[in-house]
Amino acid sequence: MSQLEIFFKKIHSTIQLPEKEASESLKKQLTMNPKSPHLPKLQVDLQNQSEQTISKFVQDQQFFGGEWARFESLIVSYLKFVRNFDPWSILKSIDLMIGVVDELASSLNKQQHYKYLFGTLVDYVILLHPLVKLVDKKLLIIKKRNSYYPRLTQMSTILQKAFNNIRNQRDPTGQISRNQQLVLFLLGIKTCYIYFNINHLLRCNDIFSNMNVLKLDAKIIPKSQLIQYRFLLGKFSFIQNNFMTAFVQLSWCLNNAYINNTSHRTKNIELILKYLIPSSLIVGKIPNLDTLNQLLSSQDKHPLIELYRPMISTLKKGNVFEFHKYLFDNESYFLKMNVLLPLLQRLRILLFRNLVRKLVLIEPPVNNSLRFSSIKTALSVSISPNQNSYFQNNYSYLIVTNESQIDDSFVENLMISLIDQNLIKGKLVNESHRIIVSKADTFPEIPTIYSTKFAVDSSFDWLDQ
Repeated sequence: MSQLEIFFKKIHSTIQLPEKEASESLKKQLTMNPKSPHLPKLQVDLQNQSEQTISKFVQDQQFFGGEWARFESLIVSYLKFVRNFDPWSILKSIDLMIGVVDELASSLNKQQHYKYLFGTLVDYVILLHPLVKLVDKKLLIIKKRNSYYPRLTQMSTILQKAFNNIRNQRDPTGQISRNQQLVLFLLGIKTCYIYFNINHLLRCNDIFSNMNVLKLDAKIIPKSQLIQYRFLLGKFSFIQNNFMTAFVQLSWCLNNAYINNTSHRTKNIELILKYLIPSSLIVGKIPNLDTLNQLLSSQDKHPLIELYRPMISTLKKGNVFEFHKYLFDNESYFLKMNVLLPLLQRLRILLFRNLVRKLVLIEPPVNNSLRFSSIKTALSVSISPNQNSYFQNNYSYLIVTNESQIDDSFVENLMISLIDQNLIKGKLVNESHRIIVSKADTFPEIPTIYSTKFAVDSSFDWLDQ
């Protein structure tokens, strides 16, 4: 009996099994893992077979009684891959592998039998994502392009097709099965990762929206996958300026990350903290850097933590010039992480609030009255006359272009902003150029204000149920 006949016989035997067992068995029969022992043996049998001959062989097998044409196309595509597969060249084989996954995604539209392919689909997705990413990145370098990811883009389309086909399949009660939910969740994660890889971030919103509509049972999802999904959601929310949602999702990731002394665990926590630290600062929560450092390094000072330590110090002091100077000096890192603009735009108002708070501590208001002249002096010292020369007319970092602009009008506009945003309780008295501050709770807790002002999107509540 030839290897091809053995292969067909195993397929016939497998599809007679219950769905769950058949899914696991088909995954082994249709594996594209180069280390699989049956690939080279089957390849020998297929070397001299044309595509037409292979198609005829498969059609004659009448799998599922000949009622699932897409499954036959999948088997043909798989056998073509085996015939032409070059174990020594990913580049020569990757398009064949993508073709097999594409056929599999199309095969998932058969309601009676699609679950047979769940195991194979998961196996393919886990195997191909890093390989496709590697090929596109290598070709990017070779062809000297800045942004061109044809195979990753194709994979994202295929995974979206698989997602839609599985999502549309329902049991007689209209529900989605446990296995469907597990596969859909994995596909959502992998598709989002690819969208991040190819800089199509807005497409992630389609995945998140679909997941919110489906409201999967989060209790059945492996915690490692929940962490991945919520990290992607947190990172996406941060980039979209939804900082409270980012903070909530990334905080959950940190609290649920596996705590063990491995480099993999440390790397994951570092990825989380790269967006959790800036998002926490923006929502007014100052992180305990010593505690975070212990999560990353039991002895040494971790570079990520030490990067933020001076910046947080200047923020708490309300030192406007030193804060902007630190961002300016580390601009390349913060730009690369896509956090520079949010830090500049969102922390500036908190910086001014902390400056006024420090002024109140140093010079307590008489009869709750704070003079504009005192605020102007504090601003002039904090902004520093050296800012123009240091920032070289980079207007992103400049508060004013010359010191004379720090006048009563500047102070008035600043205090109006702080009061309107409830960052300071008080009222302006323009005629006497002063501000009357509240006797109690002059400086409300920022997280309390922001949690009300920037409420977390309730459509993600299913993740906590």
